[in-house]
Amino acid sequence: MSLLQRTKADVVIAHCSRSIALMKRAARGRVPVVCVMHSLNPKRCVDADAFINITRCIEERLKAEGAEGKPHFLVPNMLPDSQEVLPPERPYQQPVHLGAIGRFVQYKGFDLFLAALGLLKDKRVPFTATLAGDGAERELLENQIKQLGLRDRVSMPGWLPNSATLFERIDILCVPSRHEPFGLIILEAFNYGIPLVVTSAEGPSEICRDGEEALVCPVDDPKALAVAMERLIADSAQASHLRRQGFQTLKQRYVPEVVGERLELALETVVANQPQRPGM
Repeated sequence: MSLLQRTKADVVIAHCSRSIALMKRAARGRVPVVCVMHSLNPKRCVDADAFINITRCIEERLKAEGAEGKPHFLVPNMLPDSQEVLPPERPYQQPVHLGAIGRFVQYKGFDLFLAALGLLKDKRVPFTATLAGDGAERELLENQIKQLGLRDRVSMPGWLPNSATLFERIDILCVPSRHEPFGLIILEAFNYGIPLVVTSAEGPSEICRDGEEALVCPVDDPKALAVAMERLIADSAQASHLRRQGFQTLKQRYVPEVVGERLELALETVVANQPQRPGM
């Protein structure tokens, strides 16, 4: 409370349920508390006065949990330091190198990525692959690689120093998520000119149009992932189109200049619509 008084805050921005509860008590209704919502589990955040949602799906879930009558603003994640121009196109490696990255948890769908690689192997499609990251399912994924006979094709280097390290070594990125609030790795792939295969999970389906920014596959469908990756391996013109469109979409929607304006407008709207109350 004393901090709000000293700073004469017009608005408070919170990012989790605990901070929302704390600031709601401190503000006592005199200053609006705005929740930046980047979770697919919003139930404990509905007490905020307004919401900045990174996807429309999150907004729909908040409204279903009881935040229907409150202000909602769509302000997506952004890439702070994007390249000025699309990197030059490079030919695929021989064999083509496929990649995926993230925390090894069930909803990220890396078992689906490996299953798709197994199908490519059965079709005698030449490839190598990198599955970067770590997490609770590492041993399960290692066993799956062994069972599918992929140990000579798939490397698991753990977490890499940065995304550039991954993009320097792969030709195609796969995002096989069962659920995904947003998918910042997609924007990073746009930035490096890496063609994408993604699922129609929550975030990726709002960022990518099928055949434009990525090839979009149904969730939980390794056969569809395999078909899409094989298609990109065989069709360099399609891959080139995805590269160009992805970079264009990044520049149009997900850079600080654009996202910053949306954030500023959202906060100005919240403050302007806040009822006048006695000073704190």
